[in-house]
Amino acid sequence: MFAPSLISPSLHRREERIKTARRDTQRTMRELRRDRADLERRERELMAQLRTLVKRGEYNKANLLARQIAMYRNLSDKNFERSVSIQTEIQASLPESLIAELRD
Repeated sequence: MFAPSLISPSLHRREERIKTARRDTQRTMRELRRDRADLERRERELMAQLRTLVKRGEYNKANLLARQIAMYRNLSDKNFERSVSIQTEIQASLPESLIAELRD
């Protein structure tokens, strides 16, 4: 009588999909935080190397290292933007009551 695609899934299946989506989102957020922390750690190490190169007067190597630092900063910024967009998307898709429960 009804097409299978028009019948809504059971409440249980919907809750399972929500749990799975929440787990996947949390996993992605953890990975993004780890990546960002790793990029920031690499940037600090490169900054220390850059200072020593400038003190020694090795400006050509310092210039290359400065470009690499800029690349790490850009990657870190993109990583942060992705995490903010994921959080915003989650907040927009969840009802207010569920958001209040998650905060507590």
